[in-house]
Amino acid sequence: MAQLNTLHSDEIALSYREGGTLRRAGSFGFLTDATVASANTNQGLQDAVTNSVVQAEFIPAKSRVNRTIEYGDASGELSDARILSLTTIEELVELTWLQSNDLFQDLLYA
Repeated sequence: MAQLNTLHSDEIALSYREGGTLRRAGSFGFLTDATVASANTNQGLQDAVTNSVVQAEFIPAKSRVNRTIEYGDASGELSDARILSLTTIEELVELTWLQSNDLFQDLLYA
């Protein structure tokens, strides 16, 4: 699946940062390929982030990652139907406008 082409231009910039946040969530250990594959809904992704066991310094970022996942749901990028067939973090990222070789920013510290 690819990015949504129906996003308004101001939503596209946010979409790039959403993708960056999701990729960072993988590097922090909030999400893994296994948790993405088992999360069949937007809420499932949020639950995976909330229940992840990570180093103490990463815990404050959990709420920001969940807020990003909520943004994705509101925009339609991370709808339940689009999440259902995913098996990796990178597939999740590629639902946004950020693609696999793009440099990225995230929403964790914005």
